[in-house]
Amino acid sequence: MGTTLVIAETFGGKLRKSNLNAITFARTLAAKTGGDFAIALVGSGVSGLAGELAGYGAKAIHVVDHPGLAQYLAAPWAKVVATLADEIGATAVAAASTTFSRDLLPRIAGFLTANPAAYRYLADSIVNFPGPAAFGSLMAAAGLRDIVQYPLTLGTTYLHIGRR
Repeated sequence: MGTTLVIAETFGGKLRKSNLNAITFARTLAAKTGGDFAIALVGSGVSGLAGELAGYGAKAIHVVDHPGLAQYLAAPWAKVVATLADEIGATAVAAASTTFSRDLLPRIAGFLTANPAAYRYLADSIVNFPGPAAFGSLMAAAGLRDIVQYPLTLGTTYLHIGRR
């Protein structure tokens, strides 16, 4: 494989505990594929937090500390992370599943791909997809019956089955 770049999220001048999920994912992926992982720490005044990330087995911790990154703005942050990913030759970019990453990751992908519109569509479709009850109603309106919904991954996704 290659290098997975993990984006470490901060809030209120502290690292978020949810970063451990992304780091565990990257470490597991690296072990299974023979790759490695690095961590990106982006923001303003974040340099002092890098030491807290040192014990997790990352090949490197890349700190981008700049006053212009004090407030999260998707476009400049995505450009910074995409540039870093390109510079280190990352083959994947990962982050904990938070509102922050759901906003940022598709934008990073947009910088790294030849088809950025596909990633805007993906994020929009995820946000605007109807909930389980509403989707079941749509299936019924389309003429399906005996509709069953199975929650997966602790209810974050569902399998919907219906008969014609």
